Amino acid sequence: MNTTRISSSVYYPLLFLLILFSFYNFAEIYFPLLNSNMAITILMAQNLNLPGDLYFWGQDRGGSLIPLLANILVEAYKFPSVLAVSLIHYLIMIAGFFAMASFFRNRNLKLILALIWFFPSWHFLDQVFTLFGIQMCLVAIALYFLKIMQVAMNRYLQLVWLSLACFSFIISIWVSDLAIVSLFIVAMIVLWKYLPMLRKKRYLFFFKDRNTLLQAVLVATWFILGTAFILYAKHKATRTEGYHTHHLNHPGEIFTALRIIFYSIWRVFIFASENFMESIYAWAIVAGIPLVISLSNTRSHFLKFCSSHKWLIFFTLNGIVIFFLLVLSHWVYLNGTNRKYFTLVYISLWIAMLLYVEATGSHNRQLRLIILLIVVLIGSISSFNRFFFPERLPSRLSAMADFKKLGDFGLISDYWDAYLIASVDPKHIVATPHDKENVRNHNLPELVFKMPKLYLARDGWMDSFPDTITQFGHILSRKGSEFKVATIALCQYERVYYKRTFICEEMQHQGTVNADPLTGSGKSVVIGKDFDRKKHFIYGPFLSLQHGTILVQYSLKSEPDLNTRNIAVLEISVEYGKKVIATQAIRSCDFQRRDAYQLFDLKTTLDKDYKGVEFRIMYLGGPDIYFDRVELTGM
Repeated sequence: MNTTRISSSVYYPLLFLLILFSFYNFAEIYFPLLNSNMAITILMAQNLNLPGDLYFWGQDRGGSLIPLLANILVEAYKFPSVLAVSLIHYLIMIAGFFAMASFFRNRNLKLILALIWFFPSWHFLDQVFTLFGIQMCLVAIALYFLKIMQVAMNRYLQLVWLSLACFSFIISIWVSDLAIVSLFIVAMIVLWKYLPMLRKKRYLFFFKDRNTLLQAVLVATWFILGTAFILYAKHKATRTEGYHTHHLNHPGEIFTALRIIFYSIWRVFIFASENFMESIYAWAIVAGIPLVISLSNTRSHFLKFCSSHKWLIFFTLNGIVIFFLLVLSHWVYLNGTNRKYFTLVYISLWIAMLLYVEATGSHNRQLRLIILLIVVLIGSISSFNRFFFPERLPSRLSAMADFKKLGDFGLISDYWDAYLIASVDPKHIVATPHDKENVRNHNLPELVFKMPKLYLARDGWMDSFPDTITQFGHILSRKGSEFKVATIALCQYERVYYKRTFICEEMQHQGTVNADPLTGSGKSVVIGKDFDRKKHFIYGPFLSLQHGTILVQYSLKSEPDLNTRNIAVLEISVEYGKKVIATQAIRSCDFQRRDAYQLFDLKTTLDKDYKGVEFRIMYLGGPDIYFDRVELTGM
């Protein structure tokens, strides 16, 4: 099928309109079904912290390519983060499409590819808003570079295109580990090319052919660089233990995964899924695809035909191998064998089908194209029909725009509200899921408490707002009444700074207890020359504290002088002295007055709940030190 039935004056305007309409429906700025997982991309684009953010918050998979590129627009050109993310996202999608479209000569098939690419069927919408679609784009770009490398004018251009292909594969693997499958299949196809020479044991060919040797060295270099980059990025990311243990399903889990898949497909066929048009699409595939194949004229030489079309083989294997790996994957099983993982299978097999049609002849080409177009068009309609019928759904961000009216504020809520609400205005809203939820970024909770106003959202979390609640080690007190913003119930809270005082007799100590009119309790503990260097001067009181920021103030008195040597060390320890989390040395010259107690501050953040928390003083020798009390303030 080499004929081109659509002129440039028709093809490019149609393609432009398809891409524009896809952007209008699925780009983050317009998407009616935007959720917290997608909103993280917007938040990262606003506040990207490298190298820790080379992967998405809270995981060591899913490279943050879109936030990284969008952050350039945000920082350099002051783009709103949601607009920057939307533009970068679709620029990658468009680049991937044109790379993939270069494998087709027929513009009819290119337009059908555009429908599949920018309007996948309802169950596979992840093609246009998750990393699997970006992975497919990068793989398509890598294959495009490999394709043009084969027709390059000289060896230097070949090396340039090969380098770009290797780079694209590395980025695709960074974006999604699953891209390793595609790279492996490409390697197998290359090996198949050289298999006749390997069978004849012509190993010296690789060393005698300078061009082949240079390409091999280049690929090996990129392999080393790519591996180093991926390992570095994973090292800097938050390790996801479930992703690295028990990689494969046992037979019972495989059976359950297959049952989930076939049950989901069955529900589509019996019109019991959430999208009526997709059920029609499923039956259209069953009726239309065999008819398209029957109209093609390669049935008697199918295997020979396939062996001479390597890209058809690639995408067929890519879809099949990924499907079986997903069924075997324990990580996919733990995530409910979610349909998003099978997006690559769907796209790969459709591309293979289009390549098959491109490469075959037919006695009725027009009928074959019409059938193919009708099938794909029904699937594409299923991707957006629910956004318009029975009513037009507004973009999720515009529906939540009223949150901007609250000004600068921090928010604690359910996971599915937190990051989504923050993405409405990332410059002025800082949000985090509550401390029993999946907190993807552990730097955000403290930022939430630094905002001038603090709100809690109870949807999906609490039935009602309590008078007091503890979050991230902070005690929060209700302030005002419940109100709603964009259907979400909110209530304002304020922090309660708890304070506890431990007088000298409540602390463990060595030294002498004396009457002391300068202290509130009338007593103090003094340590002088006769002390045990193996023991702390002051230790205890062995508290259990929740994670959060604490300020510890030690009330001490000593003879001031100009000596700068250390006479004591203040410590905060946890787990009954096993771990010291904060220290501060004090010197004689730090004391300002002879007959007055002075507060020495030691502030730290407990990264989790701890038992056996102590506030200790290690005396090092020198002038006598008098201890009055320890004051603990929770912040």
